[in-house]
Amino acid sequence: MNGKVVGLIVLEPKSHETVKNLGIMLKKLGVKRVILATGDPEESDVRRVFDQVKADTYFFGMTPRDKKNLILKLKKEALTVTMIGDGVNDLMALTAAHVGVGVVDKKSFLVSPVDTVIFNEDVPTSILRLKFISNEAIKVIKQNYAIAALFNSIGIFLALIGFLNPILASILHHFNSIFVVSNATRLLRINKKLNELRNKVMISS
Repeated sequence: MNGKVVGLIVLEPKSHETVKNLGIMLKKLGVKRVILATGDPEESDVRRVFDQVKADTYFFGMTPRDKKNLILKLKKEALTVTMIGDGVNDLMALTAAHVGVGVVDKKSFLVSPVDTVIFNEDVPTSILRLKFISNEAIKVIKQNYAIAALFNSIGIFLALIGFLNPILASILHHFNSIFVVSNATRLLRINKKLNELRNKVMISS
């Protein structure tokens, strides 16, 4: 006004609320390192997202080949690498990673054949859900193997001492199936557990 600056308007993309502390929550789920790698040339923009995510480190101004080389370097460190990308420029890195996660939205129908997983909703929440499901599924599988082994051991023992006949064996088998399926239903409570984790991290931060 009259040659003097009296105000400033800054336009910048707004991050989704679920991005906040995403790195901390992933760490609590067992992820060793969270890295933000982008082709965005503006370090200030990348730093802003980095601070929100609470990642371990960030890289900006990266070419598709730079991202791929970063993935290969991490794999040499004996790390299991998951790459999350949202465009054609990420195909090389998605291919190089152990797990490639593609992100599509309502305006984009590009699905890469190298993607192991596809997200088409709130990406931060989807990332947490994917990791949480993976962790819980492994636990359930191990527990179900233990349950099955226990029931089979009991069955073999009872059969050896002459106590188990075909009818009782059939009943025991069905009890085994009931226990295994009932244990697997714990996976249905994943959203509740994720909300509890998010609330705990938000409060502590």
